[in-house]
Amino acid sequence: MQDPAREETLARIRAALGPRGPRQRDEKPPSPRRAVEAIRARLNGRRGELIERFESELKRIGGMLYRALDAPSACEQLGRLARQREVRRAVAWAGLDQEVLASLAGLEVYLDEKGGDPERLVQEAARADLGVTAVDYALADTGTLVLLSGEGRARSVSLLPPLHVAILDAEKILPGLDEFFGLYGFDDGSSDRRLNSAVTFITGPSRTADIELTLVVGVHGPQELHVILVGA
Repeated sequence: MQDPAREETLARIRAALGPRGPRQRDEKPPSPRRAVEAIRARLNGRRGELIERFESELKRIGGMLYRALDAPSACEQLGRLARQREVRRAVAWAGLDQEVLASLAGLEVYLDEKGGDPERLVQEAARADLGVTAVDYALADTGTLVLLSGEGRARSVSLLPPLHVAILDAEKILPGLDEFFGLYGFDDGSSDRRLNSAVTFITGPSRTADIELTLVVGVHGPQELHVILVGA
């Protein structure tokens, strides 16, 4: 018996890869690079539309978005947010642009570096006021951020501090999950999927509801989510 959920997922992936006619017996399937190029081609000319939709959805779910023309502008915005929130301690992915990290000067900053101590990182993230990460993809239809975790990219940086600031490149905004499934693992043009310890989907600040459906924000995660959009 076929698994309906599995078939639905496969159908969405096929749709993301584009329409196909009947394949001849000796016809080869499109290469991962071509599949990625096809998705990227469909996104050409839609950047403004995707940015507007993402911003609208992000604000609807309680997130905040700031537009920055370039990296220096993004750094200024990050520094301004840290001062406004009176941040004293921060944790950040070490792979962030050095200009971004420099904007945290004057704070007690712990970097999630490759080969670092995972237990120490969790402790530092739990006591930090601010967590700073990059964003691998963003989904316009739900205002969702997609973070690919791995060495030097721990989930605790985005999940434990009460304030999460995410640096998002405007070109990373996709229409939705279909395009994400089509790109994930192949976006670098290689034929092998990248291995990540986890894929984290963040849709607004943390939310928790009790048995009476009373919604409380920030009980088990960030109370505030701020996205700095670079290149918009």
